[in-house]
Amino acid sequence: MTGNLSALAIIFILAAVLSLLARLFRQPVILAYLGAGAVASLFGWVKFDQVAIWQVFADLGIMFLLFLIGLEINYTALRRVGAASIIVGLAQVILTFAVAMMVTTALSLPLGSAVYISLALSFSSTIVVVKILSENRNINSIVGKISVGILLVQDILAVIILLVITDLGHAQILTITTIIKVLQALGVMVLMVWLGRKLVPKIIRAVSGSIELLFLICLGWLFVMALLAEQLNFSVAIGGFIAGLSLANTAEHYQILNRTKALRDFFILIFFVLLGSTLKVSQLADVIIPIILFCLIAVLAKPLIVHWLLRGLGYHPRISILSGLSLGQISEFSFILIAIGLQLGQVTPVLASAVTMVAMITIALSAYQITWSNHLYRWLYPGERFSSKFSGSQKFIAKKYILIGAGRVGQSIAEVLPRSQICIVDFDPDIISHLRTRGYNCLFGDITDDDLFDQIDWSVTRVAISTSPNLDDVMAWLTRYHHWPKNTPRPLLVVRAESDHDVKTLYDQGADYVILPHLTSGQSFAHALQREPSLLKTLPRWRSRDLQLITNFSRTSQRS
Repeated sequence: MTGNLSALAIIFILAAVLSLLARLFRQPVILAYLGAGAVASLFGWVKFDQVAIWQVFADLGIMFLLFLIGLEINYTALRRVGAASIIVGLAQVILTFAVAMMVTTALSLPLGSAVYISLALSFSSTIVVVKILSENRNINSIVGKISVGILLVQDILAVIILLVITDLGHAQILTITTIIKVLQALGVMVLMVWLGRKLVPKIIRAVSGSIELLFLICLGWLFVMALLAEQLNFSVAIGGFIAGLSLANTAEHYQILNRTKALRDFFILIFFVLLGSTLKVSQLADVIIPIILFCLIAVLAKPLIVHWLLRGLGYHPRISILSGLSLGQISEFSFILIAIGLQLGQVTPVLASAVTMVAMITIALSAYQITWSNHLYRWLYPGERFSSKFSGSQKFIAKKYILIGAGRVGQSIAEVLPRSQICIVDFDPDIISHLRTRGYNCLFGDITDDDLFDQIDWSVTRVAISTSPNLDDVMAWLTRYHHWPKNTPRPLLVVRAESDHDVKTLYDQGADYVILPHLTSGQSFAHALQREPSLLKTLPRWRSRDLQLITNFSRTSQRS
């Protein structure tokens, strides 16, 4: 027992130190966990293969990991991922798998190893992508929605693949028994979804008044599903996913997440540490070529596939490139697949080490890819000088107001302005299509797109409004107006800021007015009160208008 406690102490100290370094370099903590396992194993500080409890902890880590994923798949999100996310999510996995199979076959890997590794390279990490997008405040952007939608589709597909892989074992082909068992598992998932809509919310609501009881009930339900999965000869990880899926529709699922987070993080840490311990640095020299090729598939081929698929669906180059860059790493499901392959003897320890190294490299690179994706886009699509766009070009749009961005702020502005005097610019084809059906004059384009300015008669425009929340994009947009031709009247420039600090920066860059949503909305409400003192008549009209605007925006969001 003393030895086990010492091992735990070493693991947590290493993980804490490496997590601080990861934070310093803006990297996900998963890298720190993998690194802790690799260091502890390299120096022989912890004997992972001599104590069975480590494998139990790792199995629980996988179970809690899939419980987390299932818990965050709410049915509203399933309805809103849209056709683009479904098509791209499925096609990207298939095409990446095909590319990876060609590479692994060229490397003369055994068929079993090639399949496991190709599948591992085909999926992207929901945990890593969502965390980085949230930190960069891009989770609610069109890129964030498409990326999360694709990941959602991948997660569901990965669970189905786990069902097949787990039951196949050493077999190389699907059998009728395997297909029946997979259909059984899918039937259980459908049943859990139904229970999650009809019965489970009532039970959770009844015990939600007691935090301790809610925590115990949820843990009990998790282990009941894990035992049920074992009885059906599935892994406990599938039971964890089903348990999370059944709780995802409850109003208390955020509270459940918070209450189980510490316990979940403990076991997930052990799982990734144990996975990191399989990294045999001394053997990596023998597989350096496969590691490089696997990294290129994850970091280069996969983003390019997503880019081509989204471009084929009509999305702007910026959206397709940024969405592709966000998926340039391998998934937590990849670790589970490789762990299963290792247990079944389909993947050798050396190849498992290679995939672990690929995971560490691609996750590290992906953090910078996502953070600097806008700069990478501008490098890939260098714009022309703005001043050259005014000489001899044909003008298509002549409107008093040019509104760039049709999010909540943009649509609320558009509702007030006369439709005949406004042109809306957005890079989401679904939003553009929806707004055109409502009678708006729209252009499909991006705030950083030079070609956009060819289609506007700026001599008529009096106010140009950008509601983009991305500071770098807005700064680049304002810079264009520094080169405005002297013989062309410049419109007033109105932009949006997300923080008090950004306001001063944007004014210094040349903005005529900066919208700070919470400040501007308060001032607008006060001015409206002064103009219309009869609140008994005014407030019901405002309420009706706002509810209609929210409804319209929700419909637009569902289409996108």
